[in-house]
Amino acid sequence: MYQKEIDIFLQSRYQEVLDNFLEDFLKTTDKFVNLRLHIIHTDLKFKESDRVISHNMPKGVHGYEVILPILNKRLAENLEIYGEINDDMWFVGGWLEDVIGALETYTVVSPGLCDTRDKEWFLKCVEETKDEMGFDDYLCFSAVFMN
Repeated sequence: MYQKEIDIFLQSRYQEVLDNFLEDFLKTTDKFVNLRLHIIHTDLKFKESDRVISHNMPKGVHGYEVILPILNKRLAENLEIYGEINDDMWFVGGWLEDVIGALETYTVVSPGLCDTRDKEWFLKCVEETKDEMGFDDYLCFSAVFMN
């Protein structure tokens, strides 16, 4: 699982939102050795690495115009899982493992979500539902992953 080739695309506009996102995302995905987070942005600052890749988006260009050439190249190589996520999300440990597990059965998966701006409420919802398993027929496109 931790060796899978995973490319996740994120469009971001606001430095503070991206900074908060990266803190949780990087902590909860550090076991995945072939994960690449492609950040599509205009002049935001963050530490780049083999796992965090910057793609500056020129004015007047849409995100998909930046994403499609990268995605096509990765599909021609060895990409196993493609994901798109919003930058205003928080993550808890094990979320990506759960997504990958669900992708063994389903073609497209959205991780569980709690729609709130209050991180304490989010963590309470995670705690209260951590033992629940189940699937919904509806996708949330703020976080979507596919084989």
